[in-house]
Amino acid sequence: MAAVNSKNKNIKNDLAKNDFSRSSFEFESMIRNLRVPSGKSKEQVWQAIHNRIDSQSSIKIIPIGRIVLKIAASVLLALAFGGSVWILGFEKVTVYSPKGQHITQILPDSSSVQLNADTRISYNKVLWFINRKVYINGEALFKVKKGKRFDVVADLATTSVLGTTFDVYARNGKVKVSCIEGRVSVTNNSSRDKVILTAGFHTQSSSSKITEPTTIIKHDDVAWTYGEFYFTNAPIKEVIKEIERQFNVEIVYKNSSNRFYTGFFNNKDLNTALRLVCIPMEVSYTINGNLIEIK
Repeated sequence: MAAVNSKNKNIKNDLAKNDFSRSSFEFESMIRNLRVPSGKSKEQVWQAIHNRIDSQSSIKIIPIGRIVLKIAASVLLALAFGGSVWILGFEKVTVYSPKGQHITQILPDSSSVQLNADTRISYNKVLWFINRKVYINGEALFKVKKGKRFDVVADLATTSVLGTTFDVYARNGKVKVSCIEGRVSVTNNSSRDKVILTAGFHTQSSSSKITEPTTIIKHDDVAWTYGEFYFTNAPIKEVIKEIERQFNVEIVYKNSSNRFYTGFFNNKDLNTALRLVCIPMEVSYTINGNLIEIK
């Protein structure tokens, strides 16, 4: 029995050797039969084979951590941008006092602003206690509660206070600031020149200049708050514009000469106001609804 098994084992070994020899022979025959493509050297062919093997065996690793960080950063950026838009845009408060009206606005810190006719102010109520800042186009009387710096920004000048009462006139390329109580700082937005006003003084600012403080008559500079308007050698066109604002009318002034007016009017009655201005100026007027013609 053992002899039979030994004989079978020898037969299997001989078959295996024959198979290996046959496979080796066939592989060698295949290699011998390979031909290099015309126009290419053996080195070029082998390099192409190696490159193909490398490209197929390489595995691309996707950095998941980086992708997650990029997504998170994008989300945070979107949230930050949205929050900024909400704070700077949607929480902006704009108050407009139309022609023929005066409005008083109470600010978040209980400071008050009395707006003359045809005056617009704006501020951000969310950022108010961080940055007390009001933008103005027109005329308004500010009564500021003591606290952090309070800025009133007009097109030509910025007025800064801590707590006081002052008037800002900002129309048609002209800014005039009058200090009623306390102390204010006025800075030209272009030249950055600055003056300090104390109670009873005012200054004016043009495109790049600011005047030295000048004494004012306190009553005249705030008289508009109770409906009276005083002028000293003022261009007649400025006076007419004020009548338009106070009575919400349109005035056509046909005299092209540069004339000046000293006097006053109040906003209680249109006819009375027109007579107070027209009679001293020796001009006449006609009223047709909301349209007035002065000639």
